[in-house]
Amino acid sequence: MPAVVPTLSALALLGYLLAFGHLWRSLQHSSGQLGITAEVQSTLLGPSVALIMLSAVLCHGFASTLLMVKPEGVYFSLPYVSNIISLILTLMITVSSLRIPTSSLFLLVLPIGGLHLLAINLLSPTAENLLPLSRQLFLHILLSLSAYAILMAAALHSILLAVRESSLKKLGTRRLIVLPPLETMEALHLFMIWSGLGLLSLSILSGVVILDDMLEQRLAHHTLLTGLSWLVYASFLVGHYVLGWRGITAVRWNLSAFALLLLGYLGSKFVLEYLLSNGA
Repeated sequence: MPAVVPTLSALALLGYLLAFGHLWRSLQHSSGQLGITAEVQSTLLGPSVALIMLSAVLCHGFASTLLMVKPEGVYFSLPYVSNIISLILTLMITVSSLRIPTSSLFLLVLPIGGLHLLAINLLSPTAENLLPLSRQLFLHILLSLSAYAILMAAALHSILLAVRESSLKKLGTRRLIVLPPLETMEALHLFMIWSGLGLLSLSILSGVVILDDMLEQRLAHHTLLTGLSWLVYASFLVGHYVLGWRGITAVRWNLSAFALLLLGYLGSKFVLEYLLSNGA
């Protein structure tokens, strides 16, 4: 491990912790001031919190690059891939929160990013996970990870969407989570799904071109589950615009689609790396 990695990781974790603490205190303060039934709105990131978050994400990114990228290739074991997805997710929400009042998403995203960064610092990769990369394969992996990150953000956002809708029905309960208006959340949710589905489509197409023999590479189950996930996402979009699917219906469809996507990649990778390799 390069000597600078622990320092970069510690700075990233400290930044995440400071940002999380600031957002949580702001949430509690706003809830206490506005009372039990008042409406509390999510806000844009302030300049100081935005600077802390961007610095933490940069440290996270540099530490991850130094740990993953070697002269012989790139480590793509399960913890490293999960970490990159969480990094892209954190970066995307950080940038979007500069213009869209969705800062409450950090209450879910920051713990995920911090835990993944800790994991790659504590776990040692094996030589079997070192992958030599061509330009075509690198493009395919980049598209895949970006799609997973955006669709993961959409899945987390759908949970908050359900919380938001439930809070509107319980007027006598105190809102402990600062959320944007329902219309803003639904618009952002659709934007995430369209963006993620577009990247996922490009990822599938690039995979078909690059990967000549899926059965030999034991990727058939991954491709099948990813294709099913694409169909569920596409079906939801059709249902939303044609049948008016919203609310809890939208949440169920999108969580189901992301569960297939997660099982298709991370589940398959876990089986190949840990179960089959240990049994061989």
